Amino acid sequence: MVKAQGSLKNVPAAIDIGGLEEQIQEIKETVELPLVHPEYYEEMGITAPKGVILFGEPGT
Repeated sequence: MVKAQGSLKNVPAAIDIGGLEEQIQEIKETVELPLVHPEYYEEMGITAPKGVILFGEPGT
């Protein structure tokens, strides 16, 4: 999560990150799906993820 001090104009959007289409899609499915369709998780009897951990070298 980006902690903003004023404006978010300089924060890159997922569309600005090239070459990571598979990873971006996986993050979208992990983060957006439980928020948009919580019923999917209820039907399967599982708990939606509460968050994700991103790791790697800074700037990668």
